[in-house]
Amino acid sequence: MGNDWHTRTALACDIGRKRRNNEDYALACEPEAPSLQQSKGHLYIVADGIGGGAGGEIASRFAALAVAFHYYDSPAAPSRSLHLAIARANDNLHRYAHTHSRFATMGTTIVCAAIHDDRLYVAHAGDSRAYLLRDGNVRLLTEDHNLAAQLAREGLISREQASHHPQRHLLLRSLGGESTVSPDFAEARLQPRDAVILCSDGLTRHVDEAELAAICTQSPEPQEAVRTLIELANDRGGEDNIAVILACWDRGPLAAPRAHGILVAPPAQEPTVEAVIAALAEPSRDRTSHTS
Repeated sequence: MGNDWHTRTALACDIGRKRRNNEDYALACEPEAPSLQQSKGHLYIVADGIGGGAGGEIASRFAALAVAFHYYDSPAAPSRSLHLAIARANDNLHRYAHTHSRFATMGTTIVCAAIHDDRLYVAHAGDSRAYLLRDGNVRLLTEDHNLAAQLAREGLISREQASHHPQRHLLLRSLGGESTVSPDFAEARLQPRDAVILCSDGLTRHVDEAELAAICTQSPEPQEAVRTLIELANDRGGEDNIAVILACWDRGPLAAPRAHGILVAPPAQEPTVEAVIAALAEPSRDRTSHTS
């Protein structure tokens, strides 16, 4: 299977222009092990932490690592594995938040995309988004789980009004806030030269879908597209942290080496919130921006 298809992938997180902490996290896992390629393929995750201060930063990082671990550890098929992985991550995050008062409001959005052969499986909770790019056009694969988007779906406000509504930050679903979570799921069959885009709302509040499609289509490499998108969001105010993953799918072997920051194996052991807190406390870590 590894020689039948490939993805050219880039990812980045940026603190933006207004925030003091980077609470977004992006993870891309493209395993080298043939058994994992054949059973699960590639996994991409964007998480946007909530809860303020270190809480959001911890939650997003933990959720992404936990979902990646449980996705590849599960013997189930990719779609079922995504469901189980998100449930396990939510359970662990919720229990920690509700037994440590300092992190009582800790939580995170999450959007995941698994590519297995020519199938795309998407799962999400919150307002981080997934798009499918095909022939220069983007199709939104997710629906925002926030109050403003819900009002728009009910016809009480327009979609344009929802994008600027003062209650667009009030999430109706997330990981960590409740003992159970009900993510939405979507599937699609990929065609050669399709691309999958995952991003946090720090990008979509500044860059519209037409611009997103144009930049990702016209850039010669995924790294350039991701860099251009982040620069554009920052030029327009950079109101929030910005996380972007662009994975371009095609037939045949990968001609170039993987980009920096892409995992070639999933986490070797189940992550814990305590381990994430310890890692974030390391003094050498750059908190302003990172590539996962």
